[in-house]
Amino acid sequence: MVRACRIEHDRAAAIELIIADAKAGLVTFEQAQGQLSQLDMHAAESARALARLTTAISQRTKLPGEAKILGMWKHGLIDEETTLLALGQMGYSDSWAQLLIALEGQGNAKSAQPK
Repeated sequence: MVRACRIEHDRAAAIELIIADAKAGLVTFEQAQGQLSQLDMHAAESARALARLTTAISQRTKLPGEAKILGMWKHGLIDEETTLLALGQMGYSDSWAQLLIALEGQGNAKSAQPK
């Protein structure tokens, strides 16, 4: 019984550390999610930890708007993966985010063509 309580306490501490690291920006959401999945949690406990992680990340992160994100991508300040991640955090599905990037890329191609 004492061992089971100790394991639960250690797991809770590990969850807190993972969420704190993600909130501080030391690991990405995906990395934190992977670390959480490696803990020996029941499905309900895993769902609660993931919900807490999502809440912590969304509270920490104030993102620029989609136009600014796409502009940063257009000018090479951020890569496509970062752009997809940011648009995903805004609520865009991967397919819509990819279409937005493609649309922005078409604008680059048209402006580069001679008239």
